[in-house]
Amino acid sequence: MLTLNAVTHLTKIFNKCLTSLHFPEAWKRAHVLTFPKPNQNHKLPDSYRPISLLSNIDKLYEKLLLKRIKTHCEDNSIIPDEQFGFKEKHSCTQQLLRVTNKIVHGFSVKHFTGGVFLDVRNAFDRMWHQGLIAKMIKSKFPDYLISIVHSFLTNRTFQVRVNQILSNVGVIQAGTPQGSLLSPTLYNI
Repeated sequence: MLTLNAVTHLTKIFNKCLTSLHFPEAWKRAHVLTFPKPNQNHKLPDSYRPISLLSNIDKLYEKLLLKRIKTHCEDNSIIPDEQFGFKEKHSCTQQLLRVTNKIVHGFSVKHFTGGVFLDVRNAFDRMWHQGLIAKMIKSKFPDYLISIVHSFLTNRTFQVRVNQILSNVGVIQAGTPQGSLLSPTLYNI
């Protein structure tokens, strides 16, 4: 639990970030840990799942931004109801039930039912920054949110930790960090 003094200072910092349309550089460095995927050849880099450890203050700021982004998405029906990945109150079980009901209804009226299922590999790693910003502009997000998301995406850095050794600092050219609160919603947009 934070003291009232700490909450007051964080509030001032977050308000200043919002008014200056800024995402601080210090919050954009990720320490990446890798975890082996099951049943994979652990000699290959693709056999590991990266998780970004991010600043706790960053996560608080992201939570504040996420609430505003989700509100805009819901108010403007930006993410379709049929999208179940990375959405609250939308589970795999509910999606399977929805698809099953469509198939059963199709059988009952003698219609064919087809389906297309996508499993996007490295979805967060491949997110195109300029495409996301263009989509946010087209979806009429408030200018301040677009600017802050742009700031969130640019000049991000990372270091990979293997055992107790940190790699050199790398620059992220595309994608969003695994472990970021904003990543799933930005991907859906």
